[in-house]
Parts: sequence; C-alpha cells; structure tokens
Amino acid sequence: MLKILSLYRALRDLYFEPSISIGDGGRCIKELRQILKIKDGRVYIVNERQRLTDIIERNSLFSIGNFIPYNFSNLTDVPIPSESIDLVVCYMGLHHLPQDQLDI
Repeated sequence: MLKILSLYRALRDLYFEPSISIGDGGRCIKELRQILKIKDGRVYIVNERQRLTDIIERNSLFSIGNFIPYNFSNLTDVPIPSESIDLVVCYMGLHHLPQDQLDI
C-alpha cells in the first residue's frame, strides 16, 4: 500500500506533454487527469471513428484532444512524430489490435 501511495504522489505532479489514447474516445485520459491530478497537455485520440457514445463516455460535449482516424486491422505508423509522446494509454484499445501483426 505504501508503494502505491508513493507512486500516486510521484505521478500526480507530472506534466505529460503530449499523451495519446488508443482505442477509446478520450475517456481514459480524462479519468487519469482527474485521478492523478495531471496538468493539461496536448492529447491525441486514436480510434477508428468518432462516435456519439464517446461524448457520453467521457461526459463532455467537447473533444479532449486531436482525433486521428486509424484502421486497426492494418497496423501502420500513427502520423505523430517518433519519440514525441510522454504517456500512452491503450486501456480500451488492446482488443482492437490484430495479434498476428504485433511484434511481441
């Protein structure tokens, strides 16, 4: 429990610029910002399409970041410069990635 608390204290003062959320409409990034008290920074939302349910899930009419459409059935590079992302959230998007194309 002490390790969790010390990690929480260390993370809450960090400034992630920019961050990327893969496979959801920004809900996870919004929740992380609230839980960890992350200061605002640039966010990319990578998903197949923008949906009305994204607004409901993140409880906001406004987008939380720049939307980048992406076809998960053919894994290619996302149009974001290499080594320019501080935080990657793929909590809701892992099941979208075809396992035969992953280099793991």
